[in-house]
Amino acid sequence: MTQAHHLQEPATASKSVAGLYEAGPAPRLAPLTDPPRRPGH
Repeated sequence: MTQAHHLQEPATASKSVAGLYEAGPAPRLAPLTDPPRRPGH
């Protein structure tokens, strides 16, 4: 039971970090790759 709890702890933290990372670099890289890719194509 201790192992399950230990695995759930990092899993929740990883999900929170992944969500923040996706919401951070995602919107920042989206507008940067959107304008140069639209006119370039």
